[in-house]
Amino acid sequence: MKKAFFTALAIFWLAACSQPDGAPSLSEEDGAGPANNQSLSGDSNLFNSLKNPNSQKLVYHVGPVDLLAGESGELTLENAESLNFQVSEPVWVTGFNPKVIDADGRELSGQLLHKAILFNKSEPNPVCATGNGGNPFAAATSALTKVELPEGFGYPLLPDDPLEAKVVFQNKSEQDFLSVMFEFDLETVPMEQAQAYSDVKAVLLDPDPCEHKPLTLEPGEFIETNKTFTIPEGGHLMVANGVLSNYGVAVSLTHSEGGDVSVIPFWRAEAQLNADHQIVDLTPNPFLDPEGKKINEGDKMTLGISFDNFSNSWNNEATGGAMIYLAPENPS
Repeated sequence: MKKAFFTALAIFWLAACSQPDGAPSLSEEDGAGPANNQSLSGDSNLFNSLKNPNSQKLVYHVGPVDLLAGESGELTLENAESLNFQVSEPVWVTGFNPKVIDADGRELSGQLLHKAILFNKSEPNPVCATGNGGNPFAAATSALTKVELPEGFGYPLLPDDPLEAKVVFQNKSEQDFLSVMFEFDLETVPMEQAQAYSDVKAVLLDPDPCEHKPLTLEPGEFIETNKTFTIPEGGHLMVANGVLSNYGVAVSLTHSEGGDVSVIPFWRAEAQLNADHQIVDLTPNPFLDPEGKKINEGDKMTLGISFDNFSNSWNNEATGGAMIYLAPENPS
């Protein structure tokens, strides 16, 4: 795999000029709806149907890389391509749209992406007491699910926040793909032009919340695994984005209030697989509650993920989790 380099352009309508590495492309809000291959929970009108006229998209690229046929290597974050970046002004992030593209900007199959995670290194990871790599605030796998927060909510980013994108590419096909890039759009609203926005906290629930290492599946093995997290701060759960790799079956979230124990998920997204057991969709995903599902401080949230390794080979690449966005009870 050719070593990635990172490109970015600042675009104002049709005029363009080069920017330093880690700078985004900047485009005016085009009002585009969710990607056609995504399934969103609830009525799409509940998303930012009345867009803030000051909204803008910041577009970043990781790559390009050359992906030879059947070349994947070890699909872990230790072997990820990375991009360090920052925003130029305080913004509310209201949406995240991942893509895989070629050098001409044409969209490619999501099967060329194994995992991508965006980290805010100025924030501690609330579910990892020993981690110092920052807090994940967006994630994607091959399903390339677009995420939008309900109107009036945003994830805050400041210019002095050091940000990093880690991207793990893969190519299981019999075709070479050259100059492949991971593109991610951050839909944002400048804070100085936003009124009455409420912040959300981002938390990645992962079986390995510190290093995000994949699970290992024996040949022909079906597994269901659960991990329970204590919610350190009360609030309202607005959105949950399930992330699941190939051979995944489902991802779910179960909420237990106080000392109560619950085994019935309030949300479960099931994978649709093709003949090669690759995920082509995850539905319903993401979970959305515009009013916010009430979560109290100290409540338990259980992540459930399941995989079915239909193959006769070991699978060391099983990745699953849920990226949740929680509006705090007492916003800062």
